[in-house]
Amino acid sequence: MKETFLCVMAQYDQDTEERLAEIQRSMVEAGLIGRQSKHLKHHITLGIFDVSQEEVLLDRIDGITRDFVPFEIRLGSLGLFRTDVLFISPVANPDLHRMHDALHQGIDEDANWVPHSTMLIDEKGAILLGVERLAQTFQSFTARIESIGFYQFKPTRFILEKPLKQTI
Repeated sequence: MKETFLCVMAQYDQDTEERLAEIQRSMVEAGLIGRQSKHLKHHITLGIFDVSQEEVLLDRIDGITRDFVPFEIRLGSLGLFRTDVLFISPVANPDLHRMHDALHQGIDEDANWVPHSTMLIDEKGAILLGVERLAQTFQSFTARIESIGFYQFKPTRFILEKPLKQTI
């Protein structure tokens, strides 16, 4: 991954945020601190982009927040990337996939996208302990996507948070 990059995220409602924060707190209480970003809201990364795409992405985010209303997803399973990332993954959801496709259309395909919410980034031993802990306690639940977050990383710079279209 390039040194500096942009990240577009689907962000949760407050109830989901609190539920995921509680899961993470229970892991911290078990000594599983990790290296994941602790200053960000919990989210599903919709895409990683080159910094040259910032203006295009701002326009694309405007369109998404005009076209999409908040929607529910089911956070239903645990997963791993290699042995250093533990995440919670949503059940396949057409709204989430449409949002991802709307973001990437004409920019890139991002064919290998795995929607997920990172819970722990750490060494293999800690990840395996995290898997064991979450496997015993995690239960699938309904979450709600309500906004889009846009950040630059390395260095970190908040660019935008925008709610999805509100219905009357």
